[in-house]
Amino acid sequence: MKQQLLITLLHIFCVTTVSAAHSGWLLFGGVDAIGYNIAQLSFQQGKKISIIYDEQEQAVYDRYYKENPLVVPYDRSIPQPSAPEEVKYIYISVDNYPNISTQEYLARIDFVIKMAQAHNALIIMPLSVELFGNYGTITEKSAPLPTSEYGLHLLSCQKHLEMQAQEKNCRIRTLRHNKLFGPGSRSTLITFNIERLITNNPCSWISRSDIPQQLSFAPDVARFILEYIKYAPKMKMNTFNIGGIIYPSLKNFGKRIAEILGKKYQEILYTPTEFFFYHMFNDTLHTTIDTSYTHKQTIILNDEIRQTLFPLFSLTGMREAVEETVSWHLMQKG
Repeated sequence: MKQQLLITLLHIFCVTTVSAAHSGWLLFGGVDAIGYNIAQLSFQQGKKISIIYDEQEQAVYDRYYKENPLVVPYDRSIPQPSAPEEVKYIYISVDNYPNISTQEYLARIDFVIKMAQAHNALIIMPLSVELFGNYGTITEKSAPLPTSEYGLHLLSCQKHLEMQAQEKNCRIRTLRHNKLFGPGSRSTLITFNIERLITNNPCSWISRSDIPQQLSFAPDVARFILEYIKYAPKMKMNTFNIGGIIYPSLKNFGKRIAEILGKKYQEILYTPTEFFFYHMFNDTLHTTIDTSYTHKQTIILNDEIRQTLFPLFSLTGMREAVEETVSWHLMQKG
C-alpha cells in the first residue's frame, strides 16, 4: 500500500514536471504483469515510458495508464516514435494467447526487430515454464518440450525472435519465470482465486492443492530485468532463469490470502475436465485449462546461475509478497 501511495504522489508531482526524463523503455506488453511492474519502477523514479498497445488491450491500458502523465502512448501505424533517441530497451510480452494469436505475435516480433535495428535497442522477452512441458527441474540448458497449445505458442515466438535477431544482428535477452502472481497479474489461476477469496467464494484449484509450488512474484521479475539488461550489454543473445519462492502448497498460499483478508478459507478441487466445464466461458482461464498439468506436480526453475552472477539481488519474502498482492487487488476493486 505504501508503494502505491508513493507512486500516486509521484504522479501528482510529475503532472507539473513536463520535462521528466525518459526511462528508455518501450513496452510492447505494458498491460501484462511484468511490463506493468517495469512501468511502476520507472514511475517511482519520475521517468517516462513508452507503451504500445492494440485494440484487444485498450481496456486494460485505459485502467492502468490513461491518466498517467509519465506514459507516452506509441502509435504503431507511425514508422518512427516521436523521440527515437530515447528507446534503449524494448520489452515484448507474448503471454496473452489465445486472445491474441501466435501469428499476430510473430508480426509484433517483426515490428520489434525493426525498432531495435533503428535504435540499436536491446530486446527483452519473458517466457513462462509452460515452454518446457513436463520437466520437474528446469535449468538454462533444458531444451523446450512443450506439451500444451500455450507452450507451443511460446516456442514459436522464441524461435522466431532468435531467428530474426540473428538475421538482423539484434541483441536479445530471454528470461524464464514460473507461475506469476502479484500486482499487475491478471489471467492466471492464482489471480482468479484471489478474486474469489475477496468476494467470499471458495478457491477453485485443478487436480491438487497440497504439493509445493514455486511461484514468481511479478515485481521481482521486473526488478531483475533492470539488473539483467546491464549484464554483458554487447552479448548478442543470453538467457536466465528467475525461479521464485517455493510455497508449501497452493492451499497454504490461499490460506495466507484468506488470513490477510480476515476471511475463512475454502476450496474446491476439480479435475481438468470439470474445471473446463465450470469455467469454459471465462476467456482469461483458457491458458490455465490448457496447462493444467502444471498443477499436478512441482515444477522448479533452477536459477543458480542467476544467484551466482547477481549475488546482491534478493527475492521478496513470502509474507511481504502476499500482502502486497492482496493490497493491489483490493485497490483495483476501488
